[in-house]
Amino acid sequence: MSIFLPKERKRSFFNYVPTPLRQWILVIGLFGLKNEKILELIKLLKLMKASSAVASTFSVLVSVGFYAVDKGSAFALAFIGALLIHEAGHVWAIHYLKLGAFWETFFSMRAFPGVGAFIQAPPMASREEEAFIGFGGPLFSIIGGAILLLLWVITPDIKFVGLHHVFLGMAVLFYIAMLYHLSLLSRQSVGRGMFAESASWGEVFHQFFSISLVRKICAHAFLGSVAILVWLFATHVVMNAADFVFLAAFVSVIIGVFNLVITIRPLDGGRILQIVGSLFAYIGVLGLILLSLYIAESSIFLVWMIVLVSLRTHPLLRFYAVVAAGAGLVLFLVLGNTSQTLFENCVDVVLGLWMLSIAYARKDEVWQKGGDRRTLDSSNSTENRRKEEVCDRRKMGASWSTRLKWLARYLALLGVSLALGALIVHVAPEYFTAV
Repeated sequence: MSIFLPKERKRSFFNYVPTPLRQWILVIGLFGLKNEKILELIKLLKLMKASSAVASTFSVLVSVGFYAVDKGSAFALAFIGALLIHEAGHVWAIHYLKLGAFWETFFSMRAFPGVGAFIQAPPMASREEEAFIGFGGPLFSIIGGAILLLLWVITPDIKFVGLHHVFLGMAVLFYIAMLYHLSLLSRQSVGRGMFAESASWGEVFHQFFSISLVRKICAHAFLGSVAILVWLFATHVVMNAADFVFLAAFVSVIIGVFNLVITIRPLDGGRILQIVGSLFAYIGVLGLILLSLYIAESSIFLVWMIVLVSLRTHPLLRFYAVVAAGAGLVLFLVLGNTSQTLFENCVDVVLGLWMLSIAYARKDEVWQKGGDRRTLDSSNSTENRRKEEVCDRRKMGASWSTRLKWLARYLALLGVSLALGALIVHVAPEYFTAV
């Protein structure tokens, strides 16, 4: 599943730290003021912790490990790779609309085992922008799946023997580039006086993240980590290389089809078709109900919780709906109506609690029928509220030509994805029987 969420106002890290721990942090900080090396270390560690690239890479590695233990290393890398291609489509769309920088948006991605991934999307002024961003993910998934399928057809006897050295070399080059830019960053930082004792935390963060070298360092570290993962997989892989390429193509197409078929937010099909009309949201709900009846397992309730959290309805009603879906998840787990492992069920419960906490935090929002949510936040000025209302009116209006244009784009992409999926199933029946 692929989700992109709007950016919200960030709270300070210390709002989540208990008061006794804050006091210890203050004591350590005061001691650090007397020791320049300790002060530099504390600031450097906090800067590293604040880097979204670290969190993004860590979430990807955790997801790879989760799927490797549960489904095998081949499926893990194929699925996560296809997911990265899908999210890159959303990031490209955001960058194309000039709503955010490519790497900054890409590193806002967080991967969650058993769910998929999401990115933090910037505020969108119209539903057409949201539809365009939602369209980018399935588009990249289908293009990526088609390229991989073509590679599988052209080189059916491709082997991993010898290729793993290429990925190791790529990883070494990426890490060398990272170290080179780190050396440039250290000289540039000293020149700016970044770690001076008189510099405030805000000045440190602003100076650090305003340097373009930081983005290059994060990009090289991320790409180097991905190359290392591929090298480890290619060194110890059991599956034939051609079969792995085919598996990656199949998974990429499945991700694109799933996000298109379920026409309800936060999935991409719902984001694309909401500009056409609200009828497609009800069709998406009906499709999800039919899918639930077909699967009839505990994991489907987690999908419902994710969908219901993003539902545009009365906040209290939305909260109770999420609670009901969570109760269904627990009930099915107690009754043993699941085919997942114990670890997978624990992950579902943790993610379900997260969805429940989000719904609980939003239950006090003021709901305006026909518009977006309004929070009871006194810090919002009257002018900001007026701008939000103007933005809502833009979202509600769309000409018939615009609606037909997006409906045609959606149907065309859905048709191509279904045809490509049928072709994949047709050309390799032996592979499916082997798996």
